[in-house]
Amino acid sequence: MRPLGTPAGGGSRDRLVLQFDREFSRYRLAKLAARRECPGKYVARLPAHADVCSAIALECAELVAREWPRLFERTGTTYGVRLDCRLTGERLAFSHTGLLLPHHSIASADPPYDSSLDAVACQLQEDLAILAHTREFGSAVCGLHVCLPSDWEPRSKLGLSFNDTHLPVPHFERLARASETLSSAATYRVPQVRFGWGLTSDNMLNRHPDRPMRSGYRSWAEAFAASNLGEAFYLRVERQALVGFSAWNATLFTIRVGLLPGSDILADPRKAGRLAGAVRSMSPESIAYKGLAQAREPLLAMLEGAARHVQEGT
Repeated sequence: MRPLGTPAGGGSRDRLVLQFDREFSRYRLAKLAARRECPGKYVARLPAHADVCSAIALECAELVAREWPRLFERTGTTYGVRLDCRLTGERLAFSHTGLLLPHHSIASADPPYDSSLDAVACQLQEDLAILAHTREFGSAVCGLHVCLPSDWEPRSKLGLSFNDTHLPVPHFERLARASETLSSAATYRVPQVRFGWGLTSDNMLNRHPDRPMRSGYRSWAEAFAASNLGEAFYLRVERQALVGFSAWNATLFTIRVGLLPGSDILADPRKAGRLAGAVRSMSPESIAYKGLAQAREPLLAMLEGAARHVQEGT
């Protein structure tokens, strides 16, 4: 975890919590498709924390209007707040406490938005999770809008602590020791950012484990293991940010998925070399978790060969 704004190759955008690019429409369509498929697989809230979810969704709407004034316009009204979204052409209305006001909104989503969290998340390329902090129970996931998961089931995380949501991740204990600080107090002062990565054989944004495999494989990892690689692989990166809101004893957790084609990596000796180094440095547990057990050696040969080939100019 590093403070928001730490250089990560994105220039001035590294200082922003929320990021947009020219592929926004693709992300938007993938989110709407997930909602049509089965909203309950991707969107969930704990009823006892519905007010916190609404409040943080409104905070997120305020945040995106501050960070991207050319794309979003925030207006105060007698009933609360209005957010005009130029990318989608939608107008979202909220009460002062963050409740979505459908009769004051103009939206085209099908099915209609059922909460402020649902409405705001569909204006962004990031997926969103909300953690509530209490003295009795510590930190717990109380709201989720994750339409583009990376091989995990969003609703299974509802009600879990920050640590428990990451139990399957190898070596997470290094971060777990400081998790309560990272997911609450520290983010109230300075938002935190981290990155995670994996390799896939396709560029699908939504990799929910219950989605049917087009190829007939039982899992995304199995499909990758059976692929012939070549240049037809993708580096899937998640930019994850933690932003705390002390007034609500809650933290907003954002997940921004990015995909880099293998052909781009193989054409750049620096990128090929760095990815090869990362793969070589992985523990057996991490190799298994990322589904690289069968692909590790051919992948390394391809990456290291590409680096030498370009560097030697042959």
